[in-house]
Amino acid sequence: MEITRKLLALLVAILLTSCSAPASTKAPTKAPVVSSKVCPEITEKSGSIDYDYLTIEGTVKNTCTHSISYVEIAGYALNDAGTEVGNDWTYADSDVMSAGAESQFTIMIKVPSSATKYKVKILDWND
Repeated sequence: MEITRKLLALLVAILLTSCSAPASTKAPTKAPVVSSKVCPEITEKSGSIDYDYLTIEGTVKNTCTHSISYVEIAGYALNDAGTEVGNDWTYADSDVMSAGAESQFTIMIKVPSSATKYKVKILDWND
């Protein structure tokens, strides 16, 4: 009789574990969407260092077929090895740019004496 109770208890335990809720069916994580934005673009840029400040000036052009606004531009100060030693960002001077329009920008970055190069890129804008 003792063996029968043990077998019955084992059988009940097996049945209960096999009847548990199914594993979570979370949707697989999707890869991040890469922005399909291809405009605007920086058409001119120049940089100079004076009194521990890198000043980057340039022109951004709206190459979209529609108006855009609030174009954000970032500037990066680099040393000879290409390592970033400072950065800052700004908006293009024109808040709203119609298709084909250009706007100026200026970024000033406080930099150490090791800064010898720079790069700029467009961060974002509103369609």
